[in-house]
Amino acid sequence: MLAVSSAALLDACARRGVEPAPLLEAAGLARSAIQDPASRITTASAAALWRVAFERCGDPALALHAAEGLRFGAYHVLDYLVATAPTVGGAFEQLAVHFALINSGVRLELEHTARGIWLRLELSASAALPYVEYTLAALVLRVRAGMALAFAPLTVELAFSAPGHRAEHDRVFGCAVRFHTARSGVLIARDVWQAANPQRDPDLFAVLDRHARGMASQLGAVRGETDRVRAAIRDQLGRGELSLSAIARQLATSARSLQRRLDHEGVHYRDLVETARCAQAQDHLLDHRLSVNEVAARAGFAQPSSFTRAFRRWTGQTPQAYRRAGPGRADRAARLARSGLTSWRARGGPSRR
Repeated sequence: MLAVSSAALLDACARRGVEPAPLLEAAGLARSAIQDPASRITTASAAALWRVAFERCGDPALALHAAEGLRFGAYHVLDYLVATAPTVGGAFEQLAVHFALINSGVRLELEHTARGIWLRLELSASAALPYVEYTLAALVLRVRAGMALAFAPLTVELAFSAPGHRAEHDRVFGCAVRFHTARSGVLIARDVWQAANPQRDPDLFAVLDRHARGMASQLGAVRGETDRVRAAIRDQLGRGELSLSAIARQLATSARSLQRRLDHEGVHYRDLVETARCAQAQDHLLDHRLSVNEVAARAGFAQPSSFTRAFRRWTGQTPQAYRRAGPGRADRAARLARSGLTSWRARGGPSRR
């Protein structure tokens, strides 16, 4: 993992009068191991440092203060990918795709639900629990800072017991924080997710994305092309063209190259589009503030009748019948979105490109 978070932790300790050198010594780390922002240390070494820091600093919100004190730009390419992304959701998508550049022992997964989009952390067994709240806070704070947008999550869940003082958690995240949950994550509302970045820069964004992919390739941390395409399709649904050429342009590549990479992974582009449309439609139908016609438009359909035919083909139900069935269908939507082609083809979807 990058040493950036550990350096931020030591800076937070220093601001509270705790010298970094004894902490590093107790954790078996040399100062030189964290001085270079590009240096990497093992997850076990970082966990040891975090445990010692919490023991000696006495600040129950130390992880949050470390995330707050971290200057924008400390994560180099990823920070500026966030700053130039087209939307808030596009920034979080990039962080998920490239998170292995920060820590290969942690996965940042996106889960689309009726309430909004969850950013879920999946950690290795050796990771320190405070690193969870540091990471979630850093993600939110970096997108806020990079886009100069003052948004707050709907809620935050942390899969461990609450500290003695919870006010700092609510203050930093800007929302209520729930503890002792099944999984850790941040829930972002759909309108926030789709909010445009006033500082977006498509050309620079494309350059930085290519550079991040090159870095990931060198580290052996490349996520599949399917993940990137699926994220781009979700970002474009209801807002732009969904052709292979349009998505290729968004990913700064050619349609031919993109198709070749998808072929290599055994994936058909049309299947990805249909799966994304179905999952988003199912999510939106559970929001009774939206009419069926509005759901159709958000799923990329110009005509409600076309949407009804497609939805019946996907699920065996009309949109109205699905809505009447109630929230229990949300689990099915999530499973479809995660399983991708398997579920789509099981419902008789086409296998052609």
